[in-house]
Amino acid sequence: MIEIQSCQIELTSEAIDSSRWGGVIATYDVTVGPLGDVASAQRRKLEKSAYLAQWVKLDQFEACITHWKFENSGSYAISLIGGNILGKEWVVDVRGSNDRRLSVRIKRP
Repeated sequence: MIEIQSCQIELTSEAIDSSRWGGVIATYDVTVGPLGDVASAQRRKLEKSAYLAQWVKLDQFEACITHWKFENSGSYAISLIGGNILGKEWVVDVRGSNDRRLSVRIKRP
């Protein structure tokens, strides 16, 4: 990774009011071009995550991903992990096709 920009990702009002939920919210298959720019990001259809994804405004996360810069072109998997069962911690997990991995943990105030 060369650059990860931070962004705000809001929850829906139902998610805020719900008692216990969390896990892998969404996973994206990302293609990076020769200059390190994101060429495409497609959300995987994960049955276990479909329920969770409705509670997070994923369009905000998707917009954020498109501004990231990568060191190498190729394919990557980016996962957003969180929810109130994980307390105040969210994780963005980036895995490259060469088994390199970057995991960013974000703690809410």
